Amino acid sequence: MLRINIIVTIVLAALGGLFWVYAWYTFRFGMDSPSYPAVMAVAFTACGCLGWVLVTYTYRRGDHETRCRKCKYILRGITDPRCPECGEPI
Repeated sequence: MLRINIIVTIVLAALGGLFWVYAWYTFRFGMDSPSYPAVMAVAFTACGCLGWVLVTYTYRRGDHETRCRKCKYILRGITDPRCPECGEPI
């Protein structure tokens, strides 16, 4: 899950950067109204920054234990392929 978050964050940040370049280009050479590219640039950059914050928070949370999907029991050192708490197959 963390890898997908990082990839989505990088893609959003890259799209934001491309829209910033496009907004600058249209404003500089007077080709089009720069409001649409500027709004998209701000939106994608904001989404990329928010994604980066969420990825960083998720990674630094420190809870990297393997847990049961059903009851969230920590599955450290088990020998049976079942959760010892609720019996859920792993």
